[in-house]
Amino acid sequence: MRLAPAAAALTLALALAAPAGAQIVVGRSIHGVRPTDTEARFRALLGAPDGPRAFGDEPSDYGLDFRGGRYHGLFATKSHRGFYVSTTSSSQRTASGVGPGVSARFARARLHGERCGRIFDADRGIDVTQCAIRRRGTETDFAISFGRVFEVAIDASGARR
Repeated sequence: MRLAPAAAALTLALALAAPAGAQIVVGRSIHGVRPTDTEARFRALLGAPDGPRAFGDEPSDYGLDFRGGRYHGLFATKSHRGFYVSTTSSSQRTASGVGPGVSARFARARLHGERCGRIFDADRGIDVTQCAIRRRGTETDFAISFGRVFEVAIDASGARR
């Protein structure tokens, strides 16, 4: 079936203008992964982890990186259930277009209900503006430094304790 040139141009314009489904759903998921999903679900959606489990300060928790470190999950050792998911992937966006790589100005204009404050990220050794949106036991954090969002995280640790 051949489309008339005008119809083909309209179809192309609609395809380019239509946003893909939001990959970051504030308070809910990143790339379809909810922070409370099991490790098996993280693996099913993101593939095999980049390396072995990394244990942190809490003896009951461990972390895994996925897809070259662009995704990270924190899990409880006993249940292998997550409580935190984050991404630095610039392909991940909210429905309003906010995600890693966008300018701080754009993010602040598009976020609603956020509270922002300055923190020092000791792991990275940088000062960060962290804008948080709290909803139903979760907190979605947009980490901003050097004028850009560099990470988005959903923390459900308040819901699990």
